[in-house]
Amino acid sequence: DSGERRSTIPRTISARDGEKWRIRCGERAAGIRNPIREIMDTIAGKENPNLPLISLAQGDPTAYPHLRPSDVMVSNVQHAVAAGMFHGYQPSQGNAPCRAAVAEAFSVPTRAPLKPNDVFMTLGCSEALSHCIAALAVKGSNMLLPRPGFALYDVLCAYHGVECRYYDLLPHRSWEIDIKSLLEKADEHTCAILVNNPSNPCGAVYSRAHLEEVLEAAEQVKLPIIADEVYAGMSFGLPYVACAAVSERVPVLSVCALSKRWLAPGWRLGWVTTHDAEGALAAAGVQDTLLK
Repeated sequence: DSGERRSTIPRTISARDGEKWRIRCGERAAGIRNPIREIMDTIAGKENPNLPLISLAQGDPTAYPHLRPSDVMVSNVQHAVAAGMFHGYQPSQGNAPCRAAVAEAFSVPTRAPLKPNDVFMTLGCSEALSHCIAALAVKGSNMLLPRPGFALYDVLCAYHGVECRYYDLLPHRSWEIDIKSLLEKADEHTCAILVNNPSNPCGAVYSRAHLEEVLEAAEQVKLPIIADEVYAGMSFGLPYVACAAVSERVPVLSVCALSKRWLAPGWRLGWVTTHDAEGALAAAGVQDTLLK
């Protein structure tokens, strides 16, 4: 015995010279495109040193030196890391103290308070959106998305095999939702209406009266709402109203994160909160699906 390590793979099934590896790219992944990345990755050019530059492309608040997470946030994270409190695996839904804190912060005063089991922690708001779409979509589903809207919605729908249908936002009405357009796009295969408030890219902040119109339309077609509220509280003088604060009956899955309001997108900490007054989400198995 020469002591050399010998292959245990039978010679008859080893790769032979001249044969190609049986590897193919997954069709679903290959077909996905992110229009934002396509633009940003191909931008060429240099800044003119003689002119001030106003960037309209930067979505990361930490790119600016005066925008930083609060000292309280940073010190609490440092303490948790130094104390070794959460180095191990956590429950898939997120650890209980974290979920309890989100439930307390995002409960609606005029509704029954959220419980920790109504909260699902995620890797940022993007994963929160992805989980909501996955939990609601079935084969052949479509989803109603705002136009103009955040390009990631299209990417996530494509990944989950969901058809994108677009309802219009009205520029002459401060980018409010065109209710007629929304109702026209809904059919028996529609699984949800996605509402982004405050809006990216339009900057709209919807009034309570307008949200009541949106929720009335959702109740009319019996569809849940995915509320992308990652910019919650960043309304610059206008009163911000959460979708769940207006909804009496319509199920709402609200998504948010530390990314924008708390200036920490790199921490990748987001969440889904389920507002389900009549138990429709639970009855359909959506709560259990999110938990998995």
